[in-house]
Amino acid sequence: MDENEKKEPETAQEPPKPEDYSRYMGTLNRIYRRNNNPQRKKLGDGITSLKKGQQPAAPAPEPGKKDRSFLVVAGGAIVLSALHRAGIDITTHIAECAGIADTRFALDDAAQLAAQVEALASKPEGFAVLDETVEEPMKAAIRAAGAEGDSVGGVLETAILGLPAGIGEPYFDSVESEIAHLAFSVPAVKGIEFGTGFGFAGMRGSEANDAFRMTPQGAVVTATNHNAGVNGGIANGMPVVFRTVVKPTPSIYKQQDTVDYLAKKDAQLSIQGRHDPCIVPRAAIVQTCAAALAVGDLLTARYGEAWMTHPTSFRKEDE
Repeated sequence: MDENEKKEPETAQEPPKPEDYSRYMGTLNRIYRRNNNPQRKKLGDGITSLKKGQQPAAPAPEPGKKDRSFLVVAGGAIVLSALHRAGIDITTHIAECAGIADTRFALDDAAQLAAQVEALASKPEGFAVLDETVEEPMKAAIRAAGAEGDSVGGVLETAILGLPAGIGEPYFDSVESEIAHLAFSVPAVKGIEFGTGFGFAGMRGSEANDAFRMTPQGAVVTATNHNAGVNGGIANGMPVVFRTVVKPTPSIYKQQDTVDYLAKKDAQLSIQGRHDPCIVPRAAIVQTCAAALAVGDLLTARYGEAWMTHPTSFRKEDE
């Protein structure tokens, strides 16, 4: 069994769809998740409440991190299908895990980036990595951390291809704002960068700017893509590439220092139950789906439902 795989059979079912399958009908959509192991131990079991004066009690059922991620993936998977029909593809790979780095996306070479995305899409199983030689070392590092009751983190890199120029806004609803908003719905994500990102700190403006040029076919492109296909919050038609950092799983078996709020004294805590030593491989698809929801929102703000009902012709509005 994969060291990052849980045996918890679950099924998702969707209620009957409206008769008109070609468009959203305005009715309430529901997706149900059945958990066949409802008695599994919760993270909150045995942890004293921090509410002043409240006595310790069995925690009430609450949606956990996995439940929230399920909602992102369930909704994002539907949007991903619609985006693909509209000529937009989103892919995520493990750029780094436990200090072991994979090949990065080719930010400045759109053709090579497209080939990398295709290679990831055709990978039948295993970790989402471009360099297959790093997969086993990553797994070994995860196993080693788990054996010590500890955990590891990493970096996820996502590419969005086919995004039409002109979507987004320069202020609250910029392309970066929408994506970051959804990316941080993944609880372990603690940072995000677009394109060259924090590397801009060591560059000059003449180096950081992406020069525009015309192709023989009359399309406007950039010679480089430091800004990840976004200028002033608005997409310029080039690939959007962003990276997030995923912190090590905080639920570890190692004994940690905490406080007993009711007793007003220091205490020690050892998390029990079943917890992954690394969620980076599992979070890759969650980030892809989160990005899909953000892109779907941006497209709807610009084109309404046309990008869904007329996926092959909606871009003609910009011509």
